[in-house]
Amino acid sequence: MNSASPTSATVLAIDDSPDELSLLTGFLRAARLRLIVAFEGQKGCQAVAQALLQQDPAHSPSLHSLARQVGTIEKRQTELFRPASGLPVFAWLRKERLPLARPPVAESDLDSQPIADQVGYRIPGNFTTKSRKRRSVTPRDNRQVRRESSGRDS
Repeated sequence: MNSASPTSATVLAIDDSPDELSLLTGFLRAARLRLIVAFEGQKGCQAVAQALLQQDPAHSPSLHSLARQVGTIEKRQTELFRPASGLPVFAWLRKERLPLARPPVAESDLDSQPIADQVGYRIPGNFTTKSRKRRSVTPRDNRQVRRESSGRDS
């Protein structure tokens, strides 16, 4: 991130790095500041929107709120997001939720309920069903297989 001259509003030039965007949006949210962004084309808008959605998938904003945070309107947000990501905003988020659940499933003894809540599934059965459809295995079975394979590696 490169900072421009310090004034009451600091201008930042952010690379298209999702890590930088995620770090910046997390800091701003923690400081209860709003992000006002100017973009060059759809890639920047989509990258900031994705960072905001990934930040807290359990409490994802509405399309209206997301568009406001990115600095555009709902229709424009949708027009920019879909071509850049290949999916509408919330279809992309649904697709991203399962990979976010991999670490807690693999590395903890938590039941499906808290993990489902953490990644934005309000109904744990939906989380289990989606996992079974996508990976052909439930979270519990996935955990068991990982434990058995790590036991063999030791």
